[in-house]
Amino acid sequence: MRGSILLAIAALFFTVSTAFAGIGKKDTVMIYRPAPGLNDSTDYGGMNGGMDALVQQPYTTTNYKDNVIYAAPISNCNNTNAAAYIRFDLGNLPDTVDSVFVGFMHFDHTSYCYSNCNADFYFHRATQRWYENEITYDTQPTSDTAFYGPVNITFPNSFGLREYNITETYRLWRDSVVPNYGFVIKSPTVGCNNAAVIFYAHSSDDTAVSTRPYLKIYYKVDTGSIDTPVAIGMQAGLRNVVAYPNPATSQVVIQADVYNGGAGWCVLTDITGKVVYMQQLNWQSGHNKQTIPLQGIEKGLYYYTLYSPDGRYSGRLLKQ
Repeated sequence: MRGSILLAIAALFFTVSTAFAGIGKKDTVMIYRPAPGLNDSTDYGGMNGGMDALVQQPYTTTNYKDNVIYAAPISNCNNTNAAAYIRFDLGNLPDTVDSVFVGFMHFDHTSYCYSNCNADFYFHRATQRWYENEITYDTQPTSDTAFYGPVNITFPNSFGLREYNITETYRLWRDSVVPNYGFVIKSPTVGCNNAAVIFYAHSSDDTAVSTRPYLKIYYKVDTGSIDTPVAIGMQAGLRNVVAYPNPATSQVVIQADVYNGGAGWCVLTDITGKVVYMQQLNWQSGHNKQTIPLQGIEKGLYYYTLYSPDGRYSGRLLKQ
C-alpha cells in the first residue's frame, strides 16, 4: 500500500489484531465509506462522491439520484418492482486482499406487510456504465448473473447493520478482469406487492456518516521489519495446484484443492497482460478438476490466474 494513500485515508483503517500473518506482514482492515457528492455524472463512488441510485417501475422515466438503497420484488398485481444501484471507486484501494465486505445499514420493517412478505434478493454486477443523475427504470444498464445471494428477507425485520461478502467480485474489478460498473440489488421473487418486504437501506447521501454504505477490506501491510509471528491461523488459499498437460494443445486440466467452495474464475492472459480467455468456475470444497479449452488461442506463453473464495493463484502455461 503506497504511503500517500495510507496518509490520505489514515482515519479510515485500523489494525484488527496484533497477530502477524507472516514475516513482515500484519493483518489490517480498512473501512472505505464514500461521502455525499454532487449527485451528478462526476460521482464515481469515491471518498467525496458516493454513487448510488434507485429505479422504480411505476415511474419509468424518473431519476432518483439522492434517495435510499431500495429494491422491491416483482409484483404481479401492480407496478412496484424496484432495483438499487451502487458503485465504489476502487482506484486507490489494496490490490491484494484477504476478504472484502459491503456494509449496509438497513431500515426496520416492522409496521405491516399484507403480501409478498418473503422474498429473495441478489447482487448482480452491472455490465454497462450508468450515471446517478440520469439512470431511470427505462434506461437501466445490463447486468450479469448474480454473484451474491440469496439475501432472504421476511416480515417483520430489524436487520440494522449487515455485511455481505463480495471478495471475489472485488478481485475481478480490481484486477480489471471485468469492468467496475458497480452492482445492482434486485429480486426475482414474483407475487403481489402489498406493503411487501424490500431491501431497504441508507445510501451514501445520508446525513449520518455511520449509516452510509461502506467496504470493509481485510488485507496485509508490510511492517518493514522481520517480525516474530505471535499467532498464525490456518493458511487459506488454493493448494496443490497442477496444470496439465503443460505444454498443452487443445485443452488444459487444472487441479486444485480449496477450503471454501463457491463461484470463481479462470483468466488467461498473454505476455502483454491482455485477457485472451476467461471462464466462470464453480469450486467445490476439497479437490477440484477444471478443464480449460484452448481452441482458437494462438501458440505461445500465457499466464493463468485462478480466482476462488479462498484467494487467487497464478501460473504459466505454454500453448503449442
